[in-house]
Amino acid sequence: GAATDPAARAGVLRERALVRAGQPSMVVEASKDARAAFRLVPGDADTATLWLQLAEMAGDDKDVADALGAVASTTAKASERSEAHARRVRLLQEKLGDVDGALVAVDDALRLAPDDASLLEERARVLTTLGRHKDAGAAYASAAAARPAADRGPLRRASAAAYEKGGDVDEAIAVLCAAADDGDLDSLLAAEPLARDQGGPASLERVLSLLLRPASNGATL
Repeated sequence: GAATDPAARAGVLRERALVRAGQPSMVVEASKDARAAFRLVPGDADTATLWLQLAEMAGDDKDVADALGAVASTTAKASERSEAHARRVRLLQEKLGDVDGALVAVDDALRLAPDDASLLEERARVLTTLGRHKDAGAAYASAAAARPAADRGPLRRASAAAYEKGGDVDEAIAVLCAAADDGDLDSLLAAEPLARDQGGPASLERVLSLLLRPASNGATL
């Protein structure tokens, strides 16, 4: 008889999806079957993964974005969840042009994983696209704080660049000085001309003090 139980129907839809996936002209229909199956068993990680695979084969960016959301909501692995969320945000922003949707997506993801460095970095990129440069600076700074110390320099410099573009030069200098406090000489070298040309007296004094600080070999920088 016909499959009426949701799980049973989902199983039949998955099977048909796999049959259709073997026929190039029916890959789109296969992806639709996988989507329909997931709606019947929305907590099933294997169905979500199958849907993503078929959506990618079909080349439908909107379907891929939806499937990535399904994978993120069902996988038990934190690394896979983070990657699925990050990919979805990038897809919404870069391929689908839905920057507002990308911001909603990354904010939703961060509510579940507020210290996820990859998601914080994606949020900073979305905010930059939206022209919210000071918010992007804060997001880059948060992403840097969530990374190991050795990986923070580039993110802090990105944070400083965003603050500078947003018109907050002294905050940009403060971020670079914080990086310099952790031994990032490149950030200090970037802070010096900024402080001399555009910074307030307190910012310049802090940079000059850091320049006078003894280095690890006993010499000043």
